[in-house]
Amino acid sequence: MEARFKTFNSFILLLILLGLSFIFFLVDGYFSLRGPRAVFEKLVNPLKANFQLVLIKILPPKDTSLNDPVILQTKIDHLSLENSRLLARINQLEIENEGLKKQLKIISQSEVKYLSARNIATVEGLMTLDKGESEGVKTGMVVVSEGVLVGKVVSVTPHASRVKLPIAEGNKIKVKVLPIAEKGTLKGTPEGRLLLEEVLQKVNLETDQVLVTTGEESEYPPDLPVARIEKIVSDDVAIYKKAEVKPLLDYQSLKIVMIRI
Repeated sequence: MEARFKTFNSFILLLILLGLSFIFFLVDGYFSLRGPRAVFEKLVNPLKANFQLVLIKILPPKDTSLNDPVILQTKIDHLSLENSRLLARINQLEIENEGLKKQLKIISQSEVKYLSARNIATVEGLMTLDKGESEGVKTGMVVVSEGVLVGKVVSVTPHASRVKLPIAEGNKIKVKVLPIAEKGTLKGTPEGRLLLEEVLQKVNLETDQVLVTTGEESEYPPDLPVARIEKIVSDDVAIYKKAEVKPLLDYQSLKIVMIRI
């Protein structure tokens, strides 16, 4: 309150000063008043000094940092970095949006209900999603992305769930090879890779053949694509053939997946 009162008084003094200055200007135009002017300036100069101090307290100081080339360049670099971050975020959102559109297109062609979820982390054959019991997620539910198998929910908390991926060590999935429809078993290795096993020697396996789920034992729905044959492991003595296969999805890069509910 006291500061406001002082400021008000200062403005009153300014108005008086301006009025006296105007009168002095008019009179000075007609008369030579050097003596009175000296006396007048002696009286008003302290008031002017006091008013300048008031202005310094009221008005913000002028920013002179833009005159410093080093500070200016620092600000430019900061704004450029922030702009790059925003552009990267926009690009990420566009990619996620495009993936979600593809997911929804596939879903619209199916009678199965899906729940979208975000991939929080993928570590050692397990994917953590941001949906859990509160959203209706249960263990055993299958997770897909654009119609391709991602895995199966193996544990659930109120607001998160963990999905076991095909590459998880010891994981086994019954599959068939397209287009020949011969059956085999897809197995996760300790190195996080996939092997096709239990395929009869007489079966003619070739690279780029696609593996889909058989739907046996009700573990997974049938005909979900999983992987593609990358290399045939030759062993004429063994009863079964083996092949190194590559997942159709890069699990680490997945942003949005769909849970079959």
